[in-house]
Amino acid sequence: MKGGVDVRSFASLKELEVALGRFAGTAREVMHVVEREIRQTAEELEDRRREAERDLRYWQEAYETAENSEERSRAERKLEEVKESLRHLGYLRGLLIDQQQVYRRQASKLAELATDESIKARHFLKESLDQLQAYAVAQGPESSPSLGSPAAGGARVTAAYSGVEKEKNSLSNFPLPDGYRWVSLNDIDQNEIPKDIKFEKTSSERMKAGFHTLKDEILPALKEDPTRDGWYFADRDRGAGRQYPDGQQRVYDAFFGQDHIRLERWEGDPHYGITNGRHRILITRELGWRSIPAKTIDVPRKR
Repeated sequence: MKGGVDVRSFASLKELEVALGRFAGTAREVMHVVEREIRQTAEELEDRRREAERDLRYWQEAYETAENSEERSRAERKLEEVKESLRHLGYLRGLLIDQQQVYRRQASKLAELATDESIKARHFLKESLDQLQAYAVAQGPESSPSLGSPAAGGARVTAAYSGVEKEKNSLSNFPLPDGYRWVSLNDIDQNEIPKDIKFEKTSSERMKAGFHTLKDEILPALKEDPTRDGWYFADRDRGAGRQYPDGQQRVYDAFFGQDHIRLERWEGDPHYGITNGRHRILITRELGWRSIPAKTIDVPRKR
């Protein structure tokens, strides 16, 4: 190959692999939000239906016990209004069910794309990068790219933390809620965190304050009783007069609620890809922590 290896092609492949990981994480988050909104809408319709049925019973009784024609006429009008409201609510409920079925068929396809197919594609790209980089090395130092492959990324993290003092009281000794475990930063592909990552939902300073709350308040409480959940910390917040944005429940939810850190990799791969939690992993690194609570998936390889 004349002219050596085009390192830009390597970088493009890596960017594509990282983008696939972001797509998978975003798709899952969006589907979760849509499902939650569907449930909320169904619950609101059900609440309105129950309220309308109460009104129907009330005005039916008012009609039957009316003492004069004026009261009976008024009750009759109200009965018709309530019946019309119930018919409309029934129509809306049927429409919601129909649209829900259409959405879930499409969501099922998207979920497959965002899980199995996305993982397969990322694995293929990683293997291709490894092969290309091995070829480039074989061509000599002038052709060797320095892109920071997953393995190199792990090495950089190891070097970055080699001089870091051990976390106070060894955080990884603290128990976590069911389904969560401590994951070493060395086991996470740091290249999936963009260099220009922006803090749009909350500031990095506020996130760091949340990490200190996790270390000083949440983890010690879970060590006393690992079954404690968000409601326990909500009670603590109410007792201390703290609102949710500034409370311990918010921090608990950030690490052990619906928006928890999610990592995945093919079985046997050395590093996890990040499907959710890039900002928190970056903050973990900046604070000098060696590990972070997360849920992980090791996808079996097909034989």
